[in-house]
Amino acid sequence: MWIVGTILTVLVAAGLCYTLWLFLRRLQILVPWKKTKPDDPESEREWKRKFAGASPDLQEAFLSQTNHQTLGLTAVEFLNALQEIERFVNSEPALSAYWDKRDRLEQVLRQEHLG
Repeated sequence: MWIVGTILTVLVAAGLCYTLWLFLRRLQILVPWKKTKPDDPESEREWKRKFAGASPDLQEAFLSQTNHQTLGLTAVEFLNALQEIERFVNSEPALSAYWDKRDRLEQVLRQEHLG
């Protein structure tokens, strides 16, 4: 009986730890990620690296918090960066955020081009 009680206690503790881990991953999107200086030449590469390894929720946060100015890029360079990270965007909510940002940026660039 003592062994069954020990096993149940370990399983409950493991379940609580797993639940806490999931909860903290969800809270991660509420905490602003470390911002790099726009004039830092590594900022675009670092942003792409972080984006590639992020969950879809965190990718959505990255997309909502980033524009060409935060990375120190021109709008055209930022569009190129978005096209490069497209392969890492696989599921919602990042998918909708990605295409929304990219469509808006392409529309702005078309309007600037037309005058």
